[in-house]
This record gives sequence, C-alpha cells and structure tokens, in this order.
Amino acid sequence: MTDKVNIELGDIQKTLLLPLWGRAVESKKSTPLLVDQTAVRIIDSIDYDFSTFSRGLSVISQLGWVARSLLLDEIIKRPRPLQRSQRLYHPGDEFRSLYVVRSGSVKTYTTTTTGDQQITGFHLPGELVGLDGVSTDQYSCTAEALETTSVCELPFSRLESLSGQIQGLQRQLHRLMSKEILAEQQLLLQLGKMSAESRVAAFLVSISMRLHTRGFSPTEFNLTMTRTDIGNYLGMAVETVSRQFTNFQEQ
Repeated sequence: MTDKVNIELGDIQKTLLLPLWGRAVESKKSTPLLVDQTAVRIIDSIDYDFSTFSRGLSVISQLGWVARSLLLDEIIKRPRPLQRSQRLYHPGDEFRSLYVVRSGSVKTYTTTTTGDQQITGFHLPGELVGLDGVSTDQYSCTAEALETTSVCELPFSRLESLSGQIQGLQRQLHRLMSKEILAEQQLLLQLGKMSAESRVAAFLVSISMRLHTRGFSPTEFNLTMTRTDIGNYLGMAVETVSRQFTNFQEQ
C-alpha cells in the first residue's frame, strides 16, 4: 500500500480542496450523482482529517459542492495533448481562455523586434497559463509546450458567467491569478540581487517548492527546460548556467 502524503492546509488550500473532496465523497456513494475515481485516489492518498470538512458542512452544502463541480465540468475543455514545441497561443491571438497545466510543462515568452526571445515564465502542473491576455483581450506572449503536455481550457467568458452562479468562485479566481503573478514578481525581484550561483540555486528551489505543493517529489525531478532557456530566464549566459550546474554536481 502506498504511503499517504502528509500535508498542512491553510484556509485557501482548504477552500480549493473542498470541491475535490466533495467529488470523492459523492463517488463512493451507492447511487452517486457523479463518479470521479481520480478524485477518490487523490483524496485517499492524502493524510489529512477530512472529517473536519464534513463536520462543517450540512448535507445541503455538500450537495451544493457536487452541483458546483458538475457546473465546472460543463465548461472545462480538455484539448488534445500538445507535443513538444507546439504552441498553445501566439501574441495577438484573441484572449478567450485561461489554461491549467494538467501534466507536462509550458514556457511563455515574448519576442523582441530583432526576433530574440525573452522567457517570462515556466508553468508546471496545476499552474495557470494565459493571464497575460486578461487585461487587453489579446495574448501578449507565446505559450509553448516544453514536452508532451495536457491542459484544461477554461473559457473566460463562461467562467465569468459561472461566477454569478457559484458563490465565492470569482474571489477564488482572483486569488489564484494574484498568487501566480505575485510568485513570479517575487522570484524576479530576488534574482536581480543575487550572484550567478544564488540565481541558479533560487531557480531550482522555486521549481522544487512548486512541485512539492502539488504532490510531486521536491528532490527528484527532471528539468524540462534547456539550459539556454534557464539562462534566458535568469539573465545569464548559457555557459554560466552550465558551470553552476557542474559546481552543484561536484559539491
């Protein structure tokens, strides 16, 4: 039997996990309104006292979470997986959807007038892609798969409409967007004050922590981006990045 993952949940994490727990609970009933075995496996793999959820919710509230899950299921699209180097969208494309990375990874970048790329971010499973299009109704950068990648497409107009039907959904969306933007800003601010060694180390720690919060190993993972990509993102020559990796391996 696989060991369960022990986690600590803050208020926001509890709110986000609650619909998944509701789907798992409903799936285990003799005559469920929905069946989501993935939700069951995820909830069963977590070492957490979910009875605190059920104690705080009436039967009506629990049914409400199931109904909300069904509504969200109706709008979420699951396009065909992207292959490596395939683009999700381009600059100037009409903004219609946000995307959540289900598996794989995505890089986003802008292109200068001279044709050079400037990488603006790397997006891992569970993270949002497409926020650059919200303010102008056009995507401002390119989103490209770094490996075979699956995403969930969230049509933004339908998300906004659904926000009026599901209490708290809009606020949670705003929190998620803010969290994604803030994390990127904090990392870039830190990197600007660091030595080359510290920049690469901070980048690796950031990847590790983001993977760990999503249930992946924080110590064993593959970097799907090239060293050229890492150097571009960190503002360093690829030779410097390679030298730092070599130094880390020798330590």
